[in-house]
Amino acid sequence: MRGFGFRGKTTTRWAVFAVTAMVMAGIPLLASSAGAQVASTTTVVVRKVVTGTGTGASTIALTCDGTSAETDFHFDAQGNPTTTSPSSPFLTIVNGAWQLSGPTDPVTKNCHFNETDAGGATSTSWTCTYTSTAIPVPTAEAVTPPGCSAASGSDTGPVNVLYQGSTAVSEQTSDVTFTNTFVAPPAPPAPPAAAPAVVVTPTFTG
Repeated sequence: MRGFGFRGKTTTRWAVFAVTAMVMAGIPLLASSAGAQVASTTTVVVRKVVTGTGTGASTIALTCDGTSAETDFHFDAQGNPTTTSPSSPFLTIVNGAWQLSGPTDPVTKNCHFNETDAGGATSTSWTCTYTSTAIPVPTAEAVTPPGCSAASGSDTGPVNVLYQGSTAVSEQTSDVTFTNTFVAPPAPPAPPAAAPAVVVTPTFTG
């Protein structure tokens, strides 16, 4: 398996394949086949922006068509990455965002990002960007253009991204950002001012 830099006996290579397959089993996007090559790399960045004062933790879920696997990215009330479900050595925190990076699956995948828990946000919006380096293919083998189905939206998703297979791109990167906006409730009205005291001046007669 040249892409990982392992050389040696066949048994060693198969051990590496087996470990890779087990690690990938819970990740819906990256290559899960034990014999997958690593000439192509897919990187997924998932980040959170909090506007206002956050009141709770939040979660963004990644799923892909054709598999029941799901990866959940968790953030604290300030939008900082905390944990993932499941955990994986292919998941790291880079510049305040979750980054999933590993070998591209041979098959094109249509994937979806949804904010399943907005942490009590008043409103949610999102943006999506995608870049890739294509591998030249014959015209007869032309593939569906990959990328985000939309550049932005004003809800909790889904954010849909089409990722190409490893025979079509040498690398591809998507960046999905969810922004949670928190608006503080209006302050209660001030109590009415007290009525001025009435001063009665006695009248003397006589």
